[in-house]
Amino acid sequence: MGKATEFDKLRKRRRIKRAFRRTTMLMIFGAIALSLFLIWSVAYQLDFTSRAQNFFSSLKPGSGFPVAVDDMNVEKLLPLGKDVAVITTSGNYVYNSRGARLATFLNSYNIPVTHAAGGKLLTFDAGGNGLRVDNKSEELYQLTTQGKITAGAICETGAFAVADSDQGSLGRVTVYNAQCEEMYRWTTGKCHLYQLALDQNGEMFCAAGVQVADGNLVSQLHFHHFNKDEEAGYVELPDELVLSLCWNLSGRLQVITDRSLRVYDKNGVEMARADVPADLTNFENSPNGFIYLASGDYRAAEGALVTAYDEMLRQTGSVRLGEKIFSLQHDSGHLLLLTENQLYLGDQSLSQLKPREGQELFYVAGVGNHLYGIAEEGLIYEGL
Repeated sequence: MGKATEFDKLRKRRRIKRAFRRTTMLMIFGAIALSLFLIWSVAYQLDFTSRAQNFFSSLKPGSGFPVAVDDMNVEKLLPLGKDVAVITTSGNYVYNSRGARLATFLNSYNIPVTHAAGGKLLTFDAGGNGLRVDNKSEELYQLTTQGKITAGAICETGAFAVADSDQGSLGRVTVYNAQCEEMYRWTTGKCHLYQLALDQNGEMFCAAGVQVADGNLVSQLHFHHFNKDEEAGYVELPDELVLSLCWNLSGRLQVITDRSLRVYDKNGVEMARADVPADLTNFENSPNGFIYLASGDYRAAEGALVTAYDEMLRQTGSVRLGEKIFSLQHDSGHLLLLTENQLYLGDQSLSQLKPREGQELFYVAGVGNHLYGIAEEGLIYEGL
């Protein structure tokens, strides 16, 4: 073969450059396509459409506070980001911090139960068949279950779960993603389910059930991960009834029963345990890792006792009050303790507690450094 000329060498270099440019462009387009797919996937899983609706709904102008609630039979207030849901016996009403009503969601449930997380409301008919999911502006999903609903849960990602009875078994848990699509199902013949909790990332759940063994009640805890078919953990609690399940931000499960406090890892391995007073009257199980218990008779000379525990169930503080305690709420490092006469503000370790000046409140919900409350004149919104 003849020796390559300078012209041949030049053409070869040009071909290499063109091939390099094409390869580079294909890699860039591939990276962009992959990035767009990942963004779409994350947006789809977290339901960014609903979150965008919530964001713009929160900007709606209002006429301020107080807002009349004379026609409502209020049961509680639930925070929805910086906004609030007024939970009543006939439905839920959503307001923003400007006093504007964002939505009204009525229901005909016999025993409505509502939970809030991720800017959404999960409402179901306990002992019935109805369930619905709403955001701050519209209904997202309705479901009529085959069995009777015994428990429900929703987490910050927008995923939610429902426990109901199932033909051929004692209980069933069905989990839905933020798009309201079924993504996991588990049935059991071991127990009747009555408590349910999703972890903060929507990756696992714990269900509490009860059965009778030798004439005694035995509660069970069932741990399930959505990326595994088999049960991740199983715990029996003889002669105890589970009052509350809560996954904290560290990925641990905080359990309150009528006899004990317990903390488990994601596989059901017990990490801490403490006793619950026999005369327990109120409790707060906070995802921030704190548990608060109120016990005793406020009319007694020593008054009612309120005790705080950290996520390893070490007592961090306590206080006694001679007033009937209505509720305990933990939010953003604050403890809101509402009695029949007064709202008290405390730090999360309960090393200090002081009365809050202002009008009498019947219900409260903390939102950062502000609170929503139900007072004589209606719904209010004030700084702490």
